[in-house]
Amino acid sequence: IVVSEWNEKITGALLDGAVTTLKKHGAKDENILIKTVPGSFELTFGASQMMEYCELDAVIIIGCVIKGDTPHFDYVCMGVT
Repeated sequence: IVVSEWNEKITGALLDGAVTTLKKHGAKDENILIKTVPGSFELTFGASQMMEYCELDAVIIIGCVIKGDTPHFDYVCMGVT
């Protein structure tokens, strides 16, 4: 799991839910890798690094972007997708 540190109140709750769900369906603690990145924009880089350097079955990315009055939301969303 790659999770954004920005807006930790939201991303932390989403992370807790993802880990709980994985465990509920049989994933073992030692098989759940969690790496953090500063913000949502860095999620794709963090995911690509995990895919390159770790033996994985799947990658889950968790981030949060809040739309405000500036185009920042659009730039981050375009960069991540």
